[in-house]
Amino acid sequence: MRVAKNINNDGFTLVEIIVAIVVTTLVTTGLYTMVNNIRGLNDRSRDLVLINALIEDKIEELRNATFVALDDGDYEFTDQLPPTIAGPREAIYSISTVAGGNGLKQVMLNVSYSEAGASRTLSYVTYIGELGIGQY
Repeated sequence: MRVAKNINNDGFTLVEIIVAIVVTTLVTTGLYTMVNNIRGLNDRSRDLVLINALIEDKIEELRNATFVALDDGDYEFTDQLPPTIAGPREAIYSISTVAGGNGLKQVMLNVSYSEAGASRTLSYVTYIGELGIGQY
């Protein structure tokens, strides 16, 4: 006569627990990396939007000045950069008269700043005419 053993299969084995811990660790690491990357992209986007808005304002300010008031040279406007832009940072615009282009000045704007520990420079070029916008 055989004696029937009552086998209890309730609960988890050690192998199942280890596999669950490994899977949870991998998922958590992936989520942390994804959130960190999204945060970095968000910071970069914010910086680009703020710098582009500042550059647009500076260009409009220069276009609204009289043409003869635009003297050739280099001018710094670092103090106008938003405080959230990481340093070291620098903002300079250069005005130069275009050779052979009667009544035309070139404006080059450069903004340098630090992004995630690396130096980044954004450059913009525009032209301002003596007659202004839409005047021929």
